[in-house]
Amino acid sequence: MQEHLGIEKLADATKAVAFGVLLYTIALLVSAAVSGWASDRLGRRKVFVGGSTALFAVGLVVLAHADTVTGFYVAEVVMGFAYGIYSAIDTALVVDVLPNADRPGKDLGVINIANALPQSLAPAISLFFLSVGSTHADNYELMCWAAGAVALVGALVVIPIKRVR
Repeated sequence: MQEHLGIEKLADATKAVAFGVLLYTIALLVSAAVSGWASDRLGRRKVFVGGSTALFAVGLVVLAHADTVTGFYVAEVVMGFAYGIYSAIDTALVVDVLPNADRPGKDLGVINIANALPQSLAPAISLFFLSVGSTHADNYELMCWAAGAVALVGALVVIPIKRVR
């Protein structure tokens, strides 16, 4: 916030980030409740998971081009809304496609690793994108675009799943 948006005081940057997290969380809670209900009602999972992941990619692009605190807040709301949908529906989709529904422990453990591994690798990979064309590792725009591209690929990976709609 201080580097990219030019907020001089650390306290002001901290307040802006805290309020952004609040907006993200509110959007997440609202969208999780509504989308979970809608997914169950419509009997659809893939459109919600793929759509929310693509929407998160849009939020990352909005964040990449945010040059004001308001732009940052808009990105936070979009990403919070998208992640709320994803978190509500992805687990239901995973449970729907378990190979052995009578013994889900091992399969859910593998899914947990699959969810945790990218989150563990992303910070290290982000350093590469932050450094491209920058001597101060501050290429936030490229980092957000790269993250958005990865999210879009994640949205497309849902399409071939055959066992759920």
